[in-house]
Amino acid sequence: MQSNEISGYSPYLPNCLTQFQWFMHAQASVKIPSGLFSRKGSFYLKIAEIVYLTLLHLGIGPQMKSIKLRLWLIMHGAKFLALLYVGKIPSHLIRNFLYSSMGLRIARKAVIYSGAEIRRPSCIEIGEGTIIGHNAILDGRLGITIGRNVNFSTGVWIWTVQHDYRDPNFGDSGGAVTIGDNAWISCRVTILPGVTIGEGAVVAAGAVVTQNVDPYTVVGGIPAKKIGERPKDIRYFLGDALPIPFI
Repeated sequence: MQSNEISGYSPYLPNCLTQFQWFMHAQASVKIPSGLFSRKGSFYLKIAEIVYLTLLHLGIGPQMKSIKLRLWLIMHGAKFLALLYVGKIPSHLIRNFLYSSMGLRIARKAVIYSGAEIRRPSCIEIGEGTIIGHNAILDGRLGITIGRNVNFSTGVWIWTVQHDYRDPNFGDSGGAVTIGDNAWISCRVTILPGVTIGEGAVVAAGAVVTQNVDPYTVVGGIPAKKIGERPKDIRYFLGDALPIPFI
């Protein structure tokens, strides 16, 4: 695990870490801190708050201890299901519009191809001209920042949360993931929590990245290790190419 684990989480996505910590606390004790349902940008949780306050007004007693958690899980489950369906819509324009409406920050000329599985879109930022290939998994629970002119080939998985095998309770740990400008992440690559991929770096197909990757370095294997270097004279801009329609 890298130094930018939970304690050193990215300052650019300030709400994501606290939301994750609240959820883990809720799972453990079923006592969710006040204000959980009033965080900015969470339309589904605002609905849950209205339902919760209505039930309180009706005088429902001891069972209210777990209602917050249940509503939280239901609303997030519904949002996750909606995001899966969005990923199957055969239109870049419509997908980008719906992703943005759910909080994902995606710059102009960026493309997310079909089949994507996106978790916590409000904690994901994608830079200008970046291409996310088919069937990507972007686990934004602790934050993902993807730079400008980045290319994801088919089937890239990014995880920001994972189970801790050393924890007797099989608890979770993790950290934000950052992908630098002009990086190329090839097909079937898995990037684990807390990793930073440097500017212009290349990750070869099938690699599992567990450590930070230096700028303009080529890595491959399981776990990924340096296998070469990339020239710094990058002249292309992926945003200049028109995306293939309806995929």
